[in-house]
Amino acid sequence: MNSDQVDTAPKQALEMWWDPLVPAERERLQALYEREQQAWHTLSPVDQGQADPLKAVLAESAKQWLLTLHAVWKCSSLQTKTATQTFTDQVATWLPANLAFHELDAALHEHCHQAFLQMLWEHEQTKALVRSGASHKKAFLQSNALQEANAFDVQAVLRTLTLAASNPETQAARRQTIAAALRSLGHFTSKPTHTSAQALGIVIDPKARSIGPYLTAGMLQEHERPLMLDQAVNDNTGKTSFCLDVLNGNSTQADAATSALVRQVATELFANGYEHGTHTIDPRLRQILLPATDVGRYRAITPLTSMGLSAYLHSHWQSRQPGEQGASQSFGKLVFHGFSTTAMNNFTAIRRVQHAAEPDKTVGSLPNRAWLFEVPRLDEAHAVLTRIRHRGYHLHLPKPLQERLFAGYVRHYAILHVDTVRAVHTEQQMYRPLLRFMWADLLHQRSQCIDALEELDEAARTAILADAASQTTAEQFLLAGIAGESEQGVPLRRLSTRMASLLFRQVEQLKDGNGKTLGLSVIDRQRFMRWAPQAIAHTFSQH
Repeated sequence: MNSDQVDTAPKQALEMWWDPLVPAERERLQALYEREQQAWHTLSPVDQGQADPLKAVLAESAKQWLLTLHAVWKCSSLQTKTATQTFTDQVATWLPANLAFHELDAALHEHCHQAFLQMLWEHEQTKALVRSGASHKKAFLQSNALQEANAFDVQAVLRTLTLAASNPETQAARRQTIAAALRSLGHFTSKPTHTSAQALGIVIDPKARSIGPYLTAGMLQEHERPLMLDQAVNDNTGKTSFCLDVLNGNSTQADAATSALVRQVATELFANGYEHGTHTIDPRLRQILLPATDVGRYRAITPLTSMGLSAYLHSHWQSRQPGEQGASQSFGKLVFHGFSTTAMNNFTAIRRVQHAAEPDKTVGSLPNRAWLFEVPRLDEAHAVLTRIRHRGYHLHLPKPLQERLFAGYVRHYAILHVDTVRAVHTEQQMYRPLLRFMWADLLHQRSQCIDALEELDEAARTAILADAASQTTAEQFLLAGIAGESEQGVPLRRLSTRMASLLFRQVEQLKDGNGKTLGLSVIDRQRFMRWAPQAIAHTFSQH
């Protein structure tokens, strides 16, 4: 490479990358170019022949071109991060390969063009157009589509894609692609029941009506409330995602023509309801036998889950009836499953829903949330007795008490950090409400167990009390009481020590909103156990 080549050839190639960039970025790259050029001139003729310092400038220019492209298209941060990482990994293989400057430039142009097409495949504004027309992603990335287009002219690119989609042959292919995607959807699917079972989906008849005074899919249809569709089988090509976005009302940026085509094909396909995979039932799906009208005959029923119905329930998750304190009451108890995001994708495409009472708020991670509705019980006492015998006693502190205690530890950190009389006094004041709650909870469950035991016959009661000796101290108290009340009763001192230990163990596990625990030490435990058992026993004696 001679001096003229370094001064002229690379500059023209670099300016092609700089053209779409903002002035400040162009100035930064120009300064980098000049520094690298000056550094090259200081090298000996032998080193100049073996060096090409402007390759790094070229790679940096292409990277900034790609970042600017994502900024102009207003891509998500995840899309930009993924594209940047892929670019960096690719350049890391090219630079050590000792490619000539023009070879590296050509490779970067091809990579960035592929990154542009990849962006179109994923972008909210274009994915419906692109995916409904392409047979698959690989074919789209390898096509000559948009080879001459100005990637930074968003409207021109959209017009080009829309014009290509209006071609009669393309239009027929798009209808076929959309219809194939719609055939894998359903209001009820087998995925939430068993993710590996045969794909099964049912789209209910748009004219369906409610059955009885219950919240059903038919009731939503009857009252023209939205019932979200779900996919019955994982689609890694992404062909169902834009259909779901349109039909579930989440498509805010998809082009109007594609949205209209999706709705048209869906109306035709689902005019009288639709089902697929129901010709055979996978044995991994649950079945219930119900008596048929013929004596001695039964029907096998396979319950299916509707994540769309679940989404509707979550959007209306609180009742409007005022509680005792004037606040809204929940119809059920919200529980969390706690599995990973990947696991969610295995059995539903519905991840979040708009909150009905607060339109600007959404409820996310729906598959990880479930409503637990208690079955009405005529005899709570026997339910408590059964739970204590088979599952043991568990102390559950109300959230307000947890938050108050956590805040107290943070506020009095300087005092509690040192084991002093003042620390003990401060700790006692903090725990006083918890001790009262704990004993109230324990005594309530004890009274339930007494009521249930009294209703049992003598043999059953004797067997349960005899078995109490194998339980831990808390369960022994709930079943048999304090020593002296029955032969199996436990000493108050032993019970108080056990309850103190249970309480401290739960406090150790408290976390704030960032998942940070209190970080209690052995010294904290020793100080707590010096005074807590006696205080607990005193609290009990007052009851």
